[in-house]
Amino acid sequence: MNECLNRVNYEKNDWSDDFSSISKNADSNLSLGKHRERLPINSYRRYFLYLVKNYQVVLITGETGCGKSTQIPQYLYDADWTASGRNILIAEPRRIAAISLAVRVSQERDCVLGNLVGYRVRFDQCYDKNITKIIYVTNGLLLKMLVSDPVLSDVKVIVIDEIHERSVEVDILISTIKRLMCSKRPDLKLILSSASSNKEKLMNFFTKGDINPSKFSGHINNTTDQVKYLKCYAINIPGREFKVKIYNIDCPVANYINKSFEIVKKIHIQQSRVDNGAILVFLSGQDEIEYLISLLNKESDSIKDICKMNIRILPLHGGLSRNQQQRVFQYCNRETRKIIVSTNIAETSLTITDVKYVIDSGFEKLRVYNVKSNIESLYIMPISKSSAIQRAGRAGRLTDGEVYRLYTKKAYDNFRDNVIPEIQRTNNEQVILKLKSLKIDKLLDVQFLSPLNRNVVLSSLEKLFAMNILDEAFAFIQPYAQLTLDLPLNASDAISLYNADKLNCMQEMLTLISMMQVKSIFIQPRNRRKAADDSRRRFCVKEGDHISLINVYNLYIVNKENQIWCQQNYLNYGALNRSVEIRTQLKSLLIKNYNVNTESTCEGNLELIFRCLVSGYFTSIACLDSENTYRTVKNYHKLSIHKQSCLFEEKLSECVLFTDIVVTAEGNDEMCQVSSIPYNIIISQMPHYFAGRAKTAGVSAHQTSTIEEDSEDSD
Repeated sequence: MNECLNRVNYEKNDWSDDFSSISKNADSNLSLGKHRERLPINSYRRYFLYLVKNYQVVLITGETGCGKSTQIPQYLYDADWTASGRNILIAEPRRIAAISLAVRVSQERDCVLGNLVGYRVRFDQCYDKNITKIIYVTNGLLLKMLVSDPVLSDVKVIVIDEIHERSVEVDILISTIKRLMCSKRPDLKLILSSASSNKEKLMNFFTKGDINPSKFSGHINNTTDQVKYLKCYAINIPGREFKVKIYNIDCPVANYINKSFEIVKKIHIQQSRVDNGAILVFLSGQDEIEYLISLLNKESDSIKDICKMNIRILPLHGGLSRNQQQRVFQYCNRETRKIIVSTNIAETSLTITDVKYVIDSGFEKLRVYNVKSNIESLYIMPISKSSAIQRAGRAGRLTDGEVYRLYTKKAYDNFRDNVIPEIQRTNNEQVILKLKSLKIDKLLDVQFLSPLNRNVVLSSLEKLFAMNILDEAFAFIQPYAQLTLDLPLNASDAISLYNADKLNCMQEMLTLISMMQVKSIFIQPRNRRKAADDSRRRFCVKEGDHISLINVYNLYIVNKENQIWCQQNYLNYGALNRSVEIRTQLKSLLIKNYNVNTESTCEGNLELIFRCLVSGYFTSIACLDSENTYRTVKNYHKLSIHKQSCLFEEKLSECVLFTDIVVTAEGNDEMCQVSSIPYNIIISQMPHYFAGRAKTAGVSAHQTSTIEEDSEDSD
């Protein structure tokens, strides 16, 4: 099996991105000082500081771009809120937002990034614990800080930005910090920042007198200074300087990507003599982004011939490297128009000031957990009204703007008002782990903005129990539990990686887990789909996608992380570069905290890699039934293999393991990142979970009897 880790052929293809010239000026014509003065929030500075002084919780609502994220920390610093030696923390939903805002504020303060102003995000940080007073962090990083220091002794003010997104981390933070302020830290100030108003729900949450900290075990115990409610006040930053016109289509469109292409062309050609305002297009995912960019690149020369203006096309999504993401903030010269094609990552937190035109497809990708099938799938879904408002708010920061919605007014009226809270649509493994790390054991008694689903909690507890993270009393089992908290990975990835030390395949699993953290390794431009598919197949091996990912990474290193090599082989350079960074960080954490041998290798014994995967992804195993249809072992849920998997055209294996699921337009669940796993590996690795389940999944009678014998032998 040794050759499987290296077996790949490739050839060079002649294609590359062609970008127009760009101005190095990263600022508008206004000086930073003048720009700060013109922000809408500037008129409310004194009032805001009065509220912070007199209330424990301040809720600020206002349109994205009004200055909330950059100015609030500076107002607090200038008003000596860090004089006691404590810091101001600003929690952002995404690493790109935390880093970009820290860079911007350090520029406004005319200081070196990492001195007065810094950031801390997953796999990256730039701050000095002795002198940095304004620290931008991700929500997940703030939760880790609460675990290591439950009373946040070094923090004076917490700002939680973009709370309307309602991520799992935001809901846990709000609940946890409320309990902390009601017990140990009544002096702590909490500022909640939102671009959309849902103030009644938030105000009720903080002012209700139903928190009793003594019911929660652990760090937060009943003390004489506990209170049962918090003083809370809401303020709205109204208005904007420039008008934005919104246009809805009259009839639904069959293909919103092609329609986006038509509107981009129309705007660019018709407005080329008037302005070079940037165009921002919202699509649901990276594949759609790449397709639209390929259409624009294909006609860029003919478009230039018509209007005599260049176009600079930039993607924006989570799979890009930090440097690639930062390019969207650069200003173009007058002879060039910037066109940004983005997922909902550009919806909040980021203000790209030169955007004049927004094209909104009306769709986004969301992960949704089905408790009956025990599967979390990625769906393309209509956005909410609040998201539509956010997207429209991206236009018109420096001049009047225009928004083109690719959905009817009637469709907009039927959108849900707000995004479905993540805590109510995903599995609760991370919720449970984070709460228990905070010494909170009565999970269903915790007060959240939106309640947990009892059935989802029980399903998640069952999986954590089977993974040896929780014992029969649902207490942490070490070192597995601590591992899931120390490593910035989900529980399945953390357990799979840790078991690689026991099985002596740490090099391969470090590579694989790092590759699984990034999106879309393979590029699929629709106008070059056959060439891209041919290139992808050259990396494939019959064992499946996971071994293929290891191959891709190893060849990337052999080719000295060369961007041209990636382009020639239809590989995502930014994603591969990011995977190298993640691997380095994971390796460092494992050596520092667990003293593992990160250089151990399976030497071609793929069974060891598969055993590691089964230990973490045992609930993601499907076997063939009597009709040659894949069914999950636990819930007998019907699945098929995605056409971009290496196993799509291979002979059907009895059992497969998958680490990702997508939902097709027809509503079918298709497995991505799939590997063929021999059934004896499955049962020998997790006998306590699979005993008695094989018959339901459709495994043959001979295999079932063998599985049950193996299970008995392992007891």
